[in-house]
Amino acid sequence: AWDCGTGSGQAAVALADHFAKVIATDASAEQVRNAEPHPRVGYAVAPAEKCPLPDQSADLVTVAQALHWFDFDRFYAEVRRVGRADSVFTAVSYGVHSVSPAVDAGLERFQREFVGP
Repeated sequence: AWDCGTGSGQAAVALADHFAKVIATDASAEQVRNAEPHPRVGYAVAPAEKCPLPDQSADLVTVAQALHWFDFDRFYAEVRRVGRADSVFTAVSYGVHSVSPAVDAGLERFQREFVGP
């Protein structure tokens, strides 16, 4: 898995429970230097738009609370390059988003019944 914009490494360490290897990158050397160590997490200083992973090497690409900092076009091109054909991309945010009335109803229920408590 690739955890992009890892910051303190919280998401990367959680992912290590489910993946054999997690590469966690952040553009900030200070963030990487202070990130939480874990034997299955490798940290690297790298911008979101230039990941050190080889082509088609990640089953998951995730961003937790950092997507708004990225150059979207260049980042999404990097996600397509690094992710395998059947990989998953996920972006986590504290905000509640609007997609469409049908989807929003499910998101609101999820927020109210599962996330809220």
